[in-house]
Order: sequence, then C-alpha cells, then structure tokens
Amino acid sequence: MAEILIFGGTGNISAPITKSLLERGENVTIMRTGKNIVFPKAKNIRGDCNSRADKQTAADGGPYDCVIDMLAYSRQQAQDDIEIFSGKTTQFIFCSTVNVFSAPAKRYPITNESARFPVPEFDYAYEKAEMERMFEQAALNGAFNLTIIRPSATYNETGLPISMIGGGDIIVTRILEKKPVLVPGDGNSIWSSTYRDDCALAFLGAVMNPAAYGKAYNLVGDELFTWEEYYNIVAEAWDAAAPAFVHAASDLISDCLPEFSGWVELNFKHHVIFDSSDAKRDLGYDYRTTWLDGAKKQRQWQNENGGFVKKDFPIYDTFIDEYHKAATQLTERIRCTKIK
Repeated sequence: MAEILIFGGTGNISAPITKSLLERGENVTIMRTGKNIVFPKAKNIRGDCNSRADKQTAADGGPYDCVIDMLAYSRQQAQDDIEIFSGKTTQFIFCSTVNVFSAPAKRYPITNESARFPVPEFDYAYEKAEMERMFEQAALNGAFNLTIIRPSATYNETGLPISMIGGGDIIVTRILEKKPVLVPGDGNSIWSSTYRDDCALAFLGAVMNPAAYGKAYNLVGDELFTWEEYYNIVAEAWDAAAPAFVHAASDLISDCLPEFSGWVELNFKHHVIFDSSDAKRDLGYDYRTTWLDGAKKQRQWQNENGGFVKKDFPIYDTFIDEYHKAATQLTERIRCTKIK
C-alpha cells in the first residue's frame, strides 16, 4: 500500500486516477482548491497549487512514496516541486503535454527522441517543455525517480467537441442547425483525442513502477482522423447530417479572432501523430474508447443533465461571410488580370 500525494486529484484526468488508486487500496492525499469533498476516502487538503507554502504544507503531511503533480504549469511551480520534494519521495510524476514537441515535426510519428522546442508564443507548451528539462536535471542530480506523462487532447463526457472559434457548444449548435463548419487549412491536418479514463490508465500503471522511472510517455489515441472526419463523427453521434466545411488558413483565423481561436495557429493546424507503444508496454495504457463512443457519451450526458442548450455566436457566421466575399473578389480580380 503506497502513500500517494496528488496535486489536483478531482480534475478531468486526475479524478479517475484518484478513484482507481483508492479502489486498489492505496493511501491517497489530494490537495485542491475546491471546498466539496469529492473523494471522502482520500485525505483532502485545501490549498493553492500555485503557492509554495501550501505545497509545503501538503508535503509536511508525508512522507509519500509517490507525488503526482497534475497542476504545474510554470517554471516557478517546477522549482517549488524540486526544492520541496528532493530526497522526500521515491517517485515524482509530472503531468506534461505532447505539445512540448517542436511543431511541425521533422518526421512522424513523434517519439521521445523528437525535438522539444515549442515556440515561445505557445506559452502553455513552452513552459511545460522547460519544466520537463528542470525535472530531468533534478532527477539526474538524485532528487527522485522521475516519470513524465504527456497527454494529448483529453476529453470527458461533460465536455463537448473542439471548435476552431469559440467553445464546443458552438460547434454542436452549428452541426445541429446545418451551418457550415470551419476547419484550418484544407481540413486534412491529422488530429486525435483520448477519453480521460483511458488516459488515466497510464498514470495508474506508472505509480511505483520501476519500469517507468527515468522515462517519458506520450498518450495519443489509436484513431487518427482529419478535422473533417472529426466533425463528421460528431455529427453521427448527434444523429445529424454531415456538415459542409469552410477551409481557411489557420493564421487568418487566429489573426481575425485571436480571443476566440488562439490555439488554431499554435496547435490545431499541426499533425498529432505520436508513438504511444512504450506507454502500452510499460504502463498498460489502452485506447478503449473510440471518438464516436466518446461523442455519444457527451450527448448522453447533455440529455441526462437538462438537455443541450444551443448557443448563437454571430461572429462565426460573420467570419465565414466576409471570408467568402474576400475570396470571391480576389478570384475575380486575379482571373481578370492579364498575364504579361
């Protein structure tokens, strides 16, 4: 029976981790900001994971065999973890992201040997990549046995599909109302999503597993689909007709609507093709939930919790209308230009 501390413990990925660890008899302590006790069998500590003092308080409740940080997003948080837990835990598991890799990759699938230098403008990915290097150096210095786990786009039944502009409620609304759907580029960049319970398997398999010490693992679904296929599957799950698609350059989408489409240019335009074979071998990671089944779970959750509420988002239609006008004008102007 291991003593485990989780920073987070009730979130998208961490809730099924906590649940399964408790079910297999581990002693679990979770630190989180929420007041509600989600897992009464765990030791619950209220605290701010951005606060070094609060993290120290959690650490003082140890010792712990394994510490899992699901909520570290900055180099300062990494430094706090290193200073607080060096020599104080056997294993440290850092929840990173597949976005730490340079994009576009020089070759696919992306492996642990691929370059990890995301652009600084992609702050989330850039910080995670720098944090990985900090943790790796600390592990080399003997601080703890390090395991890095890199989820990709991980969803649960309470969420909704990704939209290029705005939130998931907007994309489902457009599909149900038979409105055109925006995709970056020509709609053929490769994407993949993973259901959270499947992703959690890798974390469970990593806890106190010597085979995972000193290693990093990429968690990406076995299904690879284009953005058009991704949305066609959503339409199928919601018993709707396949949508019509509008292709627009990712940088144009982001430049026009930066507050609603920040990840289009930074992330969604790139292929998500990774090798997860080592996670399957060492950790028991298993892609059990197809995207169609996952999208159906989302629809079922909506139906069981008051029903899906459509959301009107006029700027989406404005972008498409103006884009079509500009494209038509450009086409006519170029075609009428005499070639010299």
